[in-house]
Amino acid sequence: MLINEKIEIKVNNKQVKWYQKLGYVFDKGGDVIFIENQHLPKNSGHKVNVKCDICGKEYQLTMQKYNKNVRRGNYLSCTNCNNVTFKSSMLKKYGEDNPSKVKKSIEKRKKTCLKKYNSEYVIISEHCKEKIKETFLKKYNGHPAQNKKIQEKRRKTRIKNGNQKDCSDTKKWINYSKLCRNKICTLKKQLLKMWDGFDYYDGEYIKENFKLSSYDPNYPTIDHKISISEGFKKNITIDEISNMENLCITKRKLNNIKNIKSEADFLNEINLLSQ
Repeated sequence: MLINEKIEIKVNNKQVKWYQKLGYVFDKGGDVIFIENQHLPKNSGHKVNVKCDICGKEYQLTMQKYNKNVRRGNYLSCTNCNNVTFKSSMLKKYGEDNPSKVKKSIEKRKKTCLKKYNSEYVIISEHCKEKIKETFLKKYNGHPAQNKKIQEKRRKTRIKNGNQKDCSDTKKWINYSKLCRNKICTLKKQLLKMWDGFDYYDGEYIKENFKLSSYDPNYPTIDHKISISEGFKKNITIDEISNMENLCITKRKLNNIKNIKSEADFLNEINLLSQ
């Protein structure tokens, strides 16, 4: 929504009659006046103060972008809430909250993959497997997960993420992390039974990816929507962090990219990349 404030503009000759009809008093085009921001032309490049209708965040936006945003769903959403707008638009158009779940899109991708790679999914094609192996050999002299330098770097990163200002006790962090991951093991079978086979973050069907090596970047893995690190910092209990509602299944590569980002931030990042 627009925050009702006055802004300073310089009236051009084409706008004189328009602003005089609205009750603004001035002599001629070129005069500087103060107007209500809602009286700006719809495609104006002037920045106005707005408020997100979902989370209440206040920020600035050009009037043109404000109107474009509102036309999509009759409400304004900030960058962090874009995924809500995206999902609602997808549901209206296609009946699904992600383009990757649309049946026509799935069939079209399969046909293209069969034509190019003789396989319904690129990742399980021999061409893709060989290319991944060649890249790993060239960069890491084997699989990156088995590279000692990368293993050490990841270990230090995990400790660092749990050892910030409000996470000073490294031993407590390591113990918390270990217990959270152990909890996942007890819920894994139940989560897989409930899973529809689609990647939680990008909507790609990845149930067949269990045929891949467990080290493959496209292998399905379990992720915490609210990260373990974030849970530790905010003193969220292990049961809350590792319950079914906070768990989802995604590809290993997306899990690594998300790292400690929040679910909303990561979904927004993916949506921006796909646009």
